Amino acid sequence: TVYAGVEDAALFRSSDGGQTWQELDGLREVKGDLWQPGAGGMCLHTILLDPRDPNRIYIAISAAGAFRTTDGGETWQPINRGLMTTNELPDSQPEVGFCVHNLAIHPNRPDVLFMQKHWDVMRSNDAGGEWHEVSGNLPSDFGFPIAVHSHEPETIYVVPIKSDSEH
Repeated sequence: TVYAGVEDAALFRSSDGGQTWQELDGLREVKGDLWQPGAGGMCLHTILLDPRDPNRIYIAISAAGAFRTTDGGETWQPINRGLMTTNELPDSQPEVGFCVHNLAIHPNRPDVLFMQKHWDVMRSNDAGGEWHEVSGNLPSDFGFPIAVHSHEPETIYVVPIKSDSEH
């Protein structure tokens, strides 16, 4: 099975090596009307499969947030609790609308996730149920890439930059 994320925030699956594709349209039912594209668009850029359970998939969408399915993509739930926004939003704790730049998964403990988002580096110890900031003493907490060290999975790598206009 192969997955592909695209702009404008859609996820496709192929079970025949890419000969045919099916959109997993249940994703758009998760408050899709509240997703607002930012300056960089609204791309589904991250797809992570839980190595223990092929039905559990994590995805991230620019300007929408992070989402999880436990049924192979039929239904989705936002996993953005604990994320803060720098924007003035009418809802002080929205479920969607976060500028998530990337997700990474702990290789030995798939419930542990890491996130690089607009102005924060975050960690979740419960499959995205709750996020906590781990930006610490980075020179900047803005960036796009994030990766987990394969032999030292408590070590993550980020590339801090000043802003999205200064890569």
